Amino acid sequence: MFESFLTIREIEKKPYMMFVWAVIISTVAVLLSAQIAYKVRFASITFDLSGLFVVLFTIIPASYFLITLLKTEEKMEEREILKYHKKSFWEKHEMYLKWVGLFFAGLTLSFSVWSFILPQNFFQIQNVKIDQIQGRMTTGEYAHGDFGSYLAIVYNNLQVTLFAFIFSLIFGAGSVFIISWNASILGVAIARNSRHILEIPVASLYYLPHGIPEILAYLCAGLAGGILSAAIIKRNDTRVLKVIAIDSLKIMLLAVALIFVAGFIEVYL
Repeated sequence: MFESFLTIREIEKKPYMMFVWAVIISTVAVLLSAQIAYKVRFASITFDLSGLFVVLFTIIPASYFLITLLKTEEKMEEREILKYHKKSFWEKHEMYLKWVGLFFAGLTLSFSVWSFILPQNFFQIQNVKIDQIQGRMTTGEYAHGDFGSYLAIVYNNLQVTLFAFIFSLIFGAGSVFIISWNASILGVAIARNSRHILEIPVASLYYLPHGIPEILAYLCAGLAGGILSAAIIKRNDTRVLKVIAIDSLKIMLLAVALIFVAGFIEVYL
């Protein structure tokens, strides 16, 4: 039911519904995961997998809709090619980037709020990842103004960007995992930096300068892989496929540039 909750026409009229939908499906995912409460024990340490199930239950309904959205993007691109129309990058892909950006923002807010409500170990997997990142800062592996830290951060984020592209190319909406996972990490991190639930919007401001270009890069990578995947599956003629492949490459180059910008902001500003 949730995967069919929205239609393309509905969000064309009300784009904010992507944000609302993200909050709804992530909330349902949290409630389902709380009922499962699955834990594993390894080397005398107990791991709560609820945080992983939250991401998985978010991906399930989101994948169907985002695959439809990517197919719509590819159809629009194909029509423009056949009509010999030339549009700017933003004109071609404004719809996808705006809607998926709102989807990411809705997930982040939802995970932030639930981090306050639920026990701390519910998002144990996300907390372990955050502690890992913060540990690098504490030990000096990542240092403000250090070029080595800049290269390390850029290298790590480029790997995620490439992963988002390959995932989307192979699975169509594979980037949904990247979006959902990073939204859960960011949401929990924002909650940890907030003294109370009403401080979440203020705490999120700290992550916006480098977070916006970084997340936009992941969205671009997912878009690049998604439209190329849809074009290959449809077995378009060589001319159309070539143009879409070149456009996909351009979008990936933009994603790479955004990663370098995000890394610079994070390390030097």
